[in-house]
Amino acid sequence: MKNTADHHFKIAFLTSESARDAHGHSGSLYYMGKALEQFCGEVTYIEHVVSWQRRIVGRIMREAARRGIKWHIAYKRLPLVARAQARLAAQHIARQHFDLIVAPDCVSEIAFLQTNIPIL
Repeated sequence: MKNTADHHFKIAFLTSESARDAHGHSGSLYYMGKALEQFCGEVTYIEHVVSWQRRIVGRIMREAARRGIKWHIAYKRLPLVARAQARLAAQHIARQHFDLIVAPDCVSEIAFLQTNIPIL
């Protein structure tokens, strides 16, 4: 049943994983996206937001810390990586007008995201 309300939102669904795969993340991202489409409005999937800093620099730092000081680092949440992720997400979001950003698994992407759009 489609939402018949007068207000349909343009939603940016920001994810670091695929939200179109019913089996990834136990299907939670997939079903969130489908529920947003059904009840809230038009959903634009912005998936796999991965900067080169996250791919290369973060992993090097994680491996160096693991070998050198025997610590495990959440490299996805390092400020260097989070800022790069936020810049990349902002570029994707700037391409269209959105009323709302839904980012269920994007802590690093939204930590430094500069926007006036409400974020859930």
